[in-house]
Amino acid sequence: MSKKVLVGLLAVLVCLCFTLPASADEIGAGPAWVDGHSDDNSYGMNNEGAQSYGGVLHYEKDKDWQKTFGKNKIGIDPGMMYLYARWTKNHNKERTTWHYEKYNDCIECYRDEPPVRAWSTTKQYQESETINSHILGMYLKPYLEIHKKVRLFTLAGPGLEIADDGTNFAVVLGGGIQYRFSERFATSLTQYEVFADPTKEYRRFDATVLSIDFLF
Repeated sequence: MSKKVLVGLLAVLVCLCFTLPASADEIGAGPAWVDGHSDDNSYGMNNEGAQSYGGVLHYEKDKDWQKTFGKNKIGIDPGMMYLYARWTKNHNKERTTWHYEKYNDCIECYRDEPPVRAWSTTKQYQESETINSHILGMYLKPYLEIHKKVRLFTLAGPGLEIADDGTNFAVVLGGGIQYRFSERFATSLTQYEVFADPTKEYRRFDATVLSIDFLF
């Protein structure tokens, strides 16, 4: 997929963010604890060796795609999310240094120039690069609602990553649990799995998010 198509897709998603009705079923936000790695494990997501971090904003529209079974419901809501992750990309590299030493074990044989010993040493090192990743996704969110208080849910859909080191199509997956304290207020614990550039040498973001949700 070309960069122009990816940017166009992002523009469409952003437009949808502003054109959806204000009477959304749910909007929430919270901090994200981010881990992950590249496809070949050549680098991981960290914050200079410590825990990487970010934040998530999600928005969902109640479409009344649900069935009621006694006091429980099953249904599907469409939604979108924005994930910001700041992480350090460590590049593993090697440096080879050659060493030379003159010696005079055979001065009579080499009157003009003594022979030379040569050997090399190789050291491994890392170069760190701080990356800012902006991930926008759209998804369908199947759920099971228990006694109007607890929702167990999963989610899946397409996404887009715009980062300091490139722009990639992405796949957004996830699941979690929500507890509703009232008709207007809830909290969610969600595990997002984002695969950027999934059809090639992907990188995977594992984001654990504790969000505060407002219901309308």
